[in-house]
Amino acid sequence: MSRISTQIVLNLIATLVIYLATSPLALANEHQLTSNSNKHSQHKHLQHQHLENKHEMPISMGLHGMLLFANDAGIYASHLPMFHAPHNAQVVFKLSFTDNGLNQQLHKQLAQTNQVWTIVPQKFDLARLAPNSAEPMTQLTLDVVQGHFERGGNKQHSQVTATIDNMLLFNVLDMTQGKPKPTRANYIAIGNNADASSFFYIKHLQSRPDADQLVRVSSNGAELPAQVSINLSKEQLHASAKELQQALTNTNTNTNTNTNTNTNTNNTVNIEPIYLELNELR
Repeated sequence: MSRISTQIVLNLIATLVIYLATSPLALANEHQLTSNSNKHSQHKHLQHQHLENKHEMPISMGLHGMLLFANDAGIYASHLPMFHAPHNAQVVFKLSFTDNGLNQQLHKQLAQTNQVWTIVPQKFDLARLAPNSAEPMTQLTLDVVQGHFERGGNKQHSQVTATIDNMLLFNVLDMTQGKPKPTRANYIAIGNNADASSFFYIKHLQSRPDADQLVRVSSNGAELPAQVSINLSKEQLHASAKELQQALTNTNTNTNTNTNTNTNTNNTVNIEPIYLELNELR
């Protein structure tokens, strides 16, 4: 082929390439590819933005009111539980107020009364009080209320800080309905230090319906257990003060008999009710 023929062929090929590149079909395909690429980039951006703007709160985030009580050994708080989120946990811990003067004042007041006092912390994630929490809560900012904070109580102190000193009970509640009612009520001792003149038993919550029950216990030398279990009748959700007293008296007598301890037959166990909630645990 001559040089002139070769040049003509090359020119024809170049012209064909330019035509194909600028044809409506080629432009449409290029637009489609560009559009798909932009959509893909935009989709990635939206996914990233969605993740960064995801503000769903944990199911345990809320306003968690608590019972406040004390004995010689310290001040305690008990979350007021319910069988629904975000309040489906029974939580008891020992605390102290960072203001030493306030801590001494409240400790003295609460240790000498069985009147209901409550605290209202700022909203927080209750799960952060769990022993295995990755971000454990160490302090709470709260209001202190004489009486129940939702039932006409009087606020005594606002926005004070309390330190969580020791977690005593973290019991996640089973929210399943229709389970068989437990035949026994189990009570756990709170603040039962050897030098305390009194301490508390709180009912360990099991299944709905149940009873959030706290009593103060004192005795003149009786050795009382860290836990006590009491038979319940078909209709009962909790033991009465008399039943608790009888069970603890029997436990003390049996303990002393088994250990051959010389006992004072006048040992008495006194039960003073502090708190009982049934309606919120139906």
